[in-house]
Amino acid sequence: MTLTFRILTWGATALACALVNAQTPDRATNQMPAGESFKVLHDFEGAPLSGRPNAALVLGPDGNFYGTTSEGGVGTHCRPYGCGTIYRMKPNGTTKMLHSFDFVTDGQFPWASLLLASDGNFYGTTYYGGPRDGGTLFRMDADGNFELLYAFKRGGRKGALPAAALVEGPDGSLYGTTVEGGTGQAPICFVNDASGCGAIFKYSRKSGVVRMLYSFTGQDGDGAFPSGPLMLAKDGNFYGTTWQGGKHQYGTLYRMTPEGEVTVLHDFDSSAGDSPSSGLVEASDGVLYGTTTGGGSGNGGTVFRITTTGDYSLVHQFDSLHEGNSPTGTLVFGPENLLYGVLRYGGDDVNCKPAGCGAAYSVSTSGTYKTLHNFNGSDGVFPSDGLVRLGEDKLLGTTEFGGSVDSGVIFTIKP
Repeated sequence: MTLTFRILTWGATALACALVNAQTPDRATNQMPAGESFKVLHDFEGAPLSGRPNAALVLGPDGNFYGTTSEGGVGTHCRPYGCGTIYRMKPNGTTKMLHSFDFVTDGQFPWASLLLASDGNFYGTTYYGGPRDGGTLFRMDADGNFELLYAFKRGGRKGALPAAALVEGPDGSLYGTTVEGGTGQAPICFVNDASGCGAIFKYSRKSGVVRMLYSFTGQDGDGAFPSGPLMLAKDGNFYGTTWQGGKHQYGTLYRMTPEGEVTVLHDFDSSAGDSPSSGLVEASDGVLYGTTTGGGSGNGGTVFRITTTGDYSLVHQFDSLHEGNSPTGTLVFGPENLLYGVLRYGGDDVNCKPAGCGAAYSVSTSGTYKTLHNFNGSDGVFPSDGLVRLGEDKLLGTTEFGGSVDSGVIFTIKP
């Protein structure tokens, strides 16, 4: 449910604890001690500048990276922490704030990654706020010129509270999901202040019109609360997941045609993984890979594969006690054609009792698992989204907390 989704994202704040006796990066270079393959590239300053990055970075056409923070900025309606920002980062880690959100006029909490569309502009969403209090859809160029495109209405029929990144379709339109809103009337759609079970929408860049393509019903065979992004596969269809709903009420994986026809391919259950909140990635052979935040034999979530016809199997089941739990963000194929991702909890639990500060990992498509880095607090707490490729041999990521002032970091890993 939406309340559960918010708790996963925000409720662990108290666990971002005092970082006593933690290993500290060299502040002059942001480089971890010699021999480490991990580097803190940027340490967020916190309000009123920027902090709490919840989304992966996007490479711009100018060679710089662009991202969002859920706090920070100079917006007067979200004092003292700020409503969130959009920033640009140079490859050396230097950042510049390009836009500061202000809740009422343009939204609050930009949780999702930006999309660099084929027209050269960035498109994104805010989860809250805006003129109708249901989040917003916006466009921004590389210089920071910002334009509000659409304001979602809380509980509205076209959806509300967009939490995932947009994807561009073959026709140049943008497709996205909302955690709430839509026309769903099942009881699950109205628990814990939710209104509607979520929707899939389409924004036409030509007409500027937003229309709802599909509304989740919350019934047994459908799904509820799609918190992850859509993925456009090679077959021309979109694939995505819902956080809850389905036959077992643990979420679904679905296929949607560009016209909005939805088919459920898999119903999640606790034994083989439950409650997916991230997107999917497609391998060269057309098989899709993703994660669940819970379930599996180790009760820490899973990595799974599924064909476009619905053949589902597990790749890895996380052991909560020894590896960590709650994989977050979309997996990425990286060096050596392995899958790379992050765990929100686990790893070092000395400075982040009781859940741990989080970890980064790799896993092969046959299930060979390796921990790449355990976060310790000073180098980040709670990885907030998946990794992205940085050149041929590195990966780039963010943490929501940790660093020198507990406002999050940007890091690189060389596996």
